[in-house]
Parts: sequence; structure tokens; C-alpha cells
Amino acid sequence: MQNPIVASKSDLETPNKEATTAGRPSMASFAEKFKTVFLGDDLDGVIKLMDKDVVWTFMATGEKFSGLEQYRKAAERAMAGRVHTKALHMEVTNLFWSDDQLCIEYQHRCISPEHATITGSPPAGTEIAMPICLTMHLNKNGKIDRWNEYLDLSTMRGDAKRSLFVQDEDGAAKQPTPAAQATPPTSHPVPSTNPKGVRTVFRTLFESGNANDFDTMATTIADDCEWVMMPNMQKFKGNAACVELCKKGKLSSDKTPDIMTDVATAEWGAFEYMNNGTITKELVHLGALDPSFKLTADDSAIVGKKYSVAVCFVYRINAQGKISQLHEYLDMEGLKKQFQPSPR
Repeated sequence: MQNPIVASKSDLETPNKEATTAGRPSMASFAEKFKTVFLGDDLDGVIKLMDKDVVWTFMATGEKFSGLEQYRKAAERAMAGRVHTKALHMEVTNLFWSDDQLCIEYQHRCISPEHATITGSPPAGTEIAMPICLTMHLNKNGKIDRWNEYLDLSTMRGDAKRSLFVQDEDGAAKQPTPAAQATPPTSHPVPSTNPKGVRTVFRTLFESGNANDFDTMATTIADDCEWVMMPNMQKFKGNAACVELCKKGKLSSDKTPDIMTDVATAEWGAFEYMNNGTITKELVHLGALDPSFKLTADDSAIVGKKYSVAVCFVYRINAQGKISQLHEYLDMEGLKKQFQPSPR
């Protein structure tokens, strides 16, 4: 695996204005509290920050864990599925917030345990390193009521099984339905924008691209922008390269986007959507030019096929209001699996 992108120290806590609402702490203090208990593997501490009806969605598979009891059981299994040491642990690379949203990016370094609790885990003792992004929504009481988790499963174990946990003998960790295995379901939409409803720069990028207005799109991207595909850490540097990436991605399928979250501060933003689409013949041409766009050995066979994948963009905004850095999270291998023949 390539070296992860590590933010500078100043990036770890982007300055935000105190967002205090009657009866709830400021978002700055909430974010600091969350970081402390989360990085400290303090499950009880994390649960105290959650609403009783919280929904944790593992976006790669579409599995949902609703309510504190389900969250605790799933979290305990996940924690049992890795070993932290002084040198190998969770390292925050970015943390920012708005009035009701919290976003954290981190590099998860750990060791695979002797007894696996996660489906398809590598052999015991294997060192694992994978970039993960969490987006969370806070309700009016200052509790987390939605938690979306993004990662590419292949970065952990070399393939993309469609369920997170090894199933107990009593079936405690239920496998997703066949439909969920093929198409991750839409997460509960909690649309949010930055204060006063100001249009975010990424919304302009997204909608202009969706309309094939790539000239307008180009005005949202800084000349020195770096766009990183987090599943494989592939980087695209500069305005022209980033616009070309967006153009290729747009033309490779007919998309019907379902926007879930659109939020931004003065310096950072996050945008989540379900990419629901149909493969076009343009993908075949793109795959011939750039192998990274190939989804199967013969993409001509999947033209007209439908797909659905959850995508999260985390981006940095420069002083001119343009996007200067962007991380794109999705389960790429899970997307490819949607086009594999159904098991007989």
C-alpha cells in the first residue's frame, strides 16, 4: 500500500467558530470530546455522545446498526477484530465541524488478531493500514443520530466481501440480503448546508459537472488542487487533471444522484451522495485509455447495467474559495462486484 496522506499538525483541528445552541455544548468542545474517547477506544465514552436511536451505516456494504444496543454489539465485534499497539493505532488526519455535522478522517493502523471477527480478515499478525472517513449528524440535543463510515474493504483484506462481520454460531451478526450485497441501500438523508444556506463550492462543482458544464466546474478547482482516490491513493494534480477526472467519471455512466449531505465551513467541506447510475458505452472507451476506469475484464458486456455506490468527498477550500485538496471515499471493489455474475 502506498503511504497515506497525512495532514500537518495545523490540519488536525481546523479552527471553527463556536457553534453553541441552547442546551447543548459547542461543536468545538464536542469534537474534542469525541476525538478523545474515540481514539482512546473508550466505547462507553463514545456511546454517551450518541442518541438512543442512532443509525450507524457501514457504507461499503449498506449494513445498518440501529439504536445503542445494536451499535454497541457491532462496535465490540469491530474492536475485537483488530489489535492496537503503541506504534499501530488510529491517527487523525483531519477533523472539522459545522453547526450540526462532524467529519473525521483517520488512518487506521492495527494488527489482525488470532481469532477474526471480521469476514475475510488477513492472517493473524498481519499489519493493516487503511484510510477511513466518518461523517456524523448531531440532533438538537447535541447527540449523534447518524454515523456514516466510509472505507474500501479491499484495503483491509485484498477483496470486498459484502458483510462486515464473521457470523456467530447463533447468527448474531446477520448477513445482508442479496439485494443489499449487490446494491448498498441509501442512507437516511440528513441534508445540511453551511450556515445561512450559502451555496457550497462543491455543490457548484457537482451540479455543473452533472450538467456537462465543465467550464463552470473548472472555476471551482484551484490550479494546484490535489484530488486523491482513497481506495488506491491514486492522485490527480492540477486543475486540468482534476477536471478531466470529473469529465471521465461523468461520461462513463448516466447518473441519478441522491444527495445525502452537503456541508462546508470556511476551510473544509463534506459532500455525500448515492451514485445511482447506468453504465454507458463511454466507459469502454475510457477503460481502453485508462485501465483504472475498467470495472470488468470486458466492460462492453456491462453497458446498460445499473449500479449504486455511496461516495463521500472531503475537501479543503483555499483563501479564494476554490477546492485545493479533495479526498474521494468509496468502496471501489464493492462497485466492481456488482457486475460479477450471480453465484449459481
